[in-house]
Amino acid sequence: LVVDDVPEIRTSLKRILVDFGSSEVDTAGNAQEAIDLCEKHQYDIVLSDYNLGKSKNGQQLLEELRFHHLLKNTALFVLITAESASQHVLHALEYQPDDYLSKPVNRDSLRPRLDQALLKNEALIGVKRSLDSQKPKSAIAACRDLVASKSKYQNDAKKMLGGLLCQQGIYEEAEHLYSEILQERPLLWAKLGLARCYYGQNRLDQAENLL
Repeated sequence: LVVDDVPEIRTSLKRILVDFGSSEVDTAGNAQEAIDLCEKHQYDIVLSDYNLGKSKNGQQLLEELRFHHLLKNTALFVLITAESASQHVLHALEYQPDDYLSKPVNRDSLRPRLDQALLKNEALIGVKRSLDSQKPKSAIAACRDLVASKSKYQNDAKKMLGGLLCQQGIYEEAEHLYSEILQERPLLWAKLGLARCYYGQNRLDQAENLL
Protein backbone atom coordinates (compact mmCIF):
# COMPACT_ATOMS: atom_id res chain seq x y z
CA LEU A 1 0.00 0.00 0.00
CA VAL A 2 1.37 3.40 -1.04
CA VAL A 3 0.01 6.43 0.85
CA ASP A 4 0.77 9.93 -0.44
CA ASP A 5 -1.35 13.00 -1.05
CA VAL A 6 0.45 13.78 -4.34
CA PRO A 7 -0.96 11.66 -7.22
CA GLU A 8 2.27 11.80 -9.25
CA ILE A 9 4.29 10.40 -6.33
CA ARG A 10 1.75 7.62 -5.72
CA THR A 11 1.96 6.64 -9.39
CA SER A 12 5.76 6.76 -9.41
CA LEU A 13 6.13 4.62 -6.28
CA LYS A 14 3.58 2.12 -7.54
CA ARG A 15 5.46 1.78 -10.84
CA ILE A 16 8.75 1.22 -8.99
CA LEU A 17 7.21 -1.45 -6.73
CA VAL A 18 5.66 -3.25 -9.69
CA ASP A 19 9.07 -3.23 -11.40
CA PHE A 20 10.51 -4.78 -8.23
CA GLY A 21 8.06 -7.66 -8.62
CA SER A 22 5.12 -6.64 -6.44
CA SER A 23 2.03 -8.25 -7.95
CA GLU A 24 -0.56 -6.14 -6.11
CA VAL A 25 -0.05 -2.48 -5.19
CA ASP A 26 -2.88 -0.28 -3.91
CA THR A 27 -2.66 3.48 -3.37
CA ALA A 28 -4.35 5.95 -1.02
CA GLY A 29 -4.37 9.75 -1.08
CA ASN A 30 -4.80 10.29 2.66
CA ALA A 31 -4.85 8.50 5.99
CA GLN A 32 -8.58 7.75 5.99
CA GLU A 33 -8.41 6.13 2.57
CA ALA A 34 -5.50 4.02 3.82
CA ILE A 35 -7.44 2.97 6.93
CA ASP A 36 -10.45 2.00 4.81
CA LEU A 37 -8.24 -0.14 2.58
CA CYS A 38 -6.54 -1.79 5.57
CA GLU A 39 -9.97 -2.75 6.92
CA LYS A 40 -10.51 -4.74 3.71
CA HIS A 41 -7.04 -6.08 2.97
CA GLN A 42 -4.00 -7.40 4.83
CA TYR A 43 -0.93 -5.64 3.45
CA ASP A 44 2.64 -6.90 3.70
CA ILE A 45 4.21 -3.46 3.24
CA VAL A 46 2.90 0.08 3.71
CA LEU A 47 4.89 3.01 2.30
CA SER A 48 3.53 6.28 3.67
CA ASP A 49 4.60 9.89 3.40
CA TYR A 50 4.71 11.72 6.73
CA ASN A 51 2.84 14.77 5.44
CA LEU A 52 -0.57 13.74 4.11
CA GLY A 53 -2.18 17.11 3.65
CA LYS A 54 -4.84 18.24 6.10
CA SER A 55 -5.69 14.75 7.32
CA LYS A 56 -3.80 12.65 9.85
CA ASN A 57 -0.08 12.44 9.17
CA GLY A 58 1.83 9.24 8.47
CA GLN A 59 2.81 8.68 12.10
CA GLN A 60 -0.81 9.04 13.23
CA LEU A 61 -1.83 6.61 10.49
CA LEU A 62 0.65 4.06 11.80
CA GLU A 63 -0.58 4.49 15.38
CA GLU A 64 -4.21 3.98 14.37
CA LEU A 65 -3.45 0.93 12.23
CA ARG A 66 -1.42 -0.75 14.97
CA PHE A 67 -3.78 0.21 17.80
CA HIS A 68 -6.83 -1.20 16.00
CA HIS A 69 -4.88 -4.26 14.73
CA LEU A 70 -5.52 -3.33 11.10
CA LEU A 71 -1.86 -3.98 10.26
CA LYS A 72 -0.11 -7.10 11.48
CA ASN A 73 3.15 -6.85 13.39
CA THR A 74 4.69 -8.99 10.65
CA ALA A 75 3.85 -6.29 8.08
CA LEU A 76 6.32 -3.51 7.33
CA PHE A 77 5.45 0.17 7.73
CA VAL A 78 7.98 2.51 6.11
CA LEU A 79 7.63 6.24 6.74
CA ILE A 80 8.90 8.77 4.21
CA THR A 81 10.03 12.05 5.76
CA ALA A 82 11.28 15.31 4.30
CA GLU A 83 13.80 15.94 7.09
CA SER A 84 16.10 13.37 8.64
CA ALA A 85 16.03 15.35 11.91
CA SER A 86 12.37 14.45 12.44
CA GLN A 87 13.33 10.77 12.59
CA HIS A 88 15.12 11.41 15.89
CA VAL A 89 11.88 12.61 17.46
CA LEU A 90 9.63 9.98 15.88
CA HIS A 91 12.04 7.23 16.94
CA ALA A 92 11.03 7.83 20.56
CA LEU A 93 7.33 7.16 20.06
CA GLU A 94 5.59 3.97 21.12
CA TYR A 95 4.39 2.98 17.65
CA GLN A 96 7.44 3.14 15.42
CA PRO A 97 7.92 2.58 11.71
CA ASP A 98 10.08 -0.33 10.61
CA ASP A 99 12.20 2.09 8.62
CA TYR A 100 12.47 5.73 7.55
CA LEU A 101 13.21 7.02 4.07
CA SER A 102 14.29 10.59 3.38
CA LYS A 103 12.98 12.40 0.33
CA PRO A 104 13.46 12.23 -2.57
CA VAL A 105 12.74 8.51 -2.91
CA ASN A 106 13.83 6.83 -6.13
CA ARG A 107 14.42 3.33 -7.46
CA ASP A 108 18.08 3.24 -6.38
CA SER A 109 17.40 4.39 -2.81
CA LEU A 110 14.23 2.36 -2.25
CA ARG A 111 15.38 -1.13 -3.22
CA PRO A 112 18.28 -1.57 -0.75
CA ARG A 113 16.26 -0.08 2.12
CA LEU A 114 13.32 -2.39 1.44
CA ASP A 115 15.67 -5.37 1.20
CA GLN A 116 17.28 -4.40 4.51
CA ALA A 117 13.89 -3.93 6.20
CA LEU A 118 12.67 -7.29 4.91
CA LEU A 119 15.79 -9.07 6.20
CA LYS A 120 15.34 -7.52 9.64
CA ASN A 121 11.66 -8.40 9.60
CA GLU A 122 12.53 -12.01 8.79
CA ALA A 123 15.00 -12.14 11.70
CA LEU A 124 12.32 -10.83 14.09
CA ILE A 125 9.48 -12.86 12.59
CA GLY A 126 9.16 -15.19 15.60
CA VAL A 127 8.67 -12.25 17.94
CA LYS A 128 6.19 -10.56 15.62
CA ARG A 129 4.12 -13.68 15.04
CA SER A 130 3.83 -14.16 18.79
CA LEU A 131 2.62 -10.56 19.12
CA ASP A 132 0.04 -11.09 16.36
CA SER A 133 -1.14 -14.18 18.25
CA GLN A 134 -1.32 -12.10 21.46
CA LYS A 135 1.27 -14.30 23.20
CA PRO A 136 3.54 -11.78 24.96
CA LYS A 137 5.42 -14.43 26.94
CA SER A 138 6.34 -16.25 23.73
CA ALA A 139 7.41 -12.93 22.21
CA ILE A 140 9.64 -12.23 25.22
CA ALA A 141 11.21 -15.69 24.93
CA ALA A 142 11.87 -15.16 21.21
CA CYS A 143 13.51 -11.79 21.96
CA ARG A 144 15.74 -13.37 24.61
CA ASP A 145 16.80 -16.06 22.15
CA LEU A 146 17.75 -13.45 19.56
CA VAL A 147 19.75 -11.43 22.08
CA ALA A 148 21.55 -14.55 23.30
CA SER A 149 22.38 -15.62 19.74
CA LYS A 150 24.33 -12.38 19.13
CA SER A 151 22.24 -11.84 16.03
CA LYS A 152 22.97 -8.93 13.72
CA TYR A 153 19.60 -7.63 14.85
CA GLN A 154 20.11 -8.12 18.58
CA ASN A 155 19.77 -4.38 19.26
CA ASP A 156 16.34 -4.44 17.61
CA ALA A 157 15.52 -7.49 19.72
CA LYS A 158 16.69 -5.67 22.87
CA LYS A 159 14.48 -2.71 22.04
CA MET A 160 11.44 -4.96 21.58
CA LEU A 161 12.34 -6.97 24.68
CA GLY A 162 12.53 -3.88 26.88
CA GLY A 163 9.12 -2.69 25.72
CA LEU A 164 7.55 -6.11 26.24
CA LEU A 165 9.04 -6.50 29.71
CA CYS A 166 7.61 -3.12 30.72
CA GLN A 167 4.21 -4.04 29.30
CA GLN A 168 4.23 -7.19 31.43
CA GLY A 169 5.39 -5.32 34.56
CA ILE A 170 8.78 -7.09 34.66
CA TYR A 171 10.49 -3.83 35.50
CA GLU A 172 13.65 -5.08 37.22
CA GLU A 173 14.80 -7.10 34.21
CA ALA A 174 13.87 -4.25 31.87
CA GLU A 175 15.83 -1.79 34.03
CA HIS A 176 18.90 -4.03 33.90
CA LEU A 177 18.57 -4.31 30.11
CA TYR A 178 18.23 -0.57 29.54
CA SER A 179 21.06 0.24 31.96
CA GLU A 180 23.43 -2.10 30.10
CA ILE A 181 22.50 -0.50 26.78
CA LEU A 182 23.06 3.00 28.16
CA GLN A 183 26.52 2.07 29.38
CA GLU A 184 27.46 1.57 25.75
CA ARG A 185 25.49 4.35 24.01
CA PRO A 186 23.17 7.16 25.22
CA LEU A 187 20.22 6.06 23.08
CA LEU A 188 17.04 8.08 23.47
CA TRP A 189 14.71 5.06 23.39
CA ALA A 190 16.73 3.34 26.10
CA LYS A 191 16.56 6.45 28.32
CA LEU A 192 12.80 6.59 27.87
CA GLY A 193 12.57 2.88 28.62
CA LEU A 194 14.57 3.29 31.81
CA ALA A 195 12.35 6.18 32.89
CA ARG A 196 9.34 3.94 32.27
CA CYS A 197 10.91 1.30 34.53
CA TYR A 198 11.40 3.85 37.30
CA TYR A 199 7.81 5.01 36.93
CA GLY A 200 6.52 1.44 37.00
CA GLN A 201 8.38 0.84 40.25
CA ASN A 202 6.99 4.07 41.72
CA ARG A 203 10.45 5.67 41.75
CA LEU A 204 8.89 8.89 40.55
CA ASP A 205 11.74 11.30 41.35
CA GLN A 206 14.20 9.22 39.34
CA ALA A 207 11.73 8.96 36.46
CA GLU A 208 11.13 12.70 36.46
CA ASN A 209 14.84 13.53 36.59
CA LEU A 210 15.66 11.22 33.70
CA LEU A 211 12.78 12.50 31.60
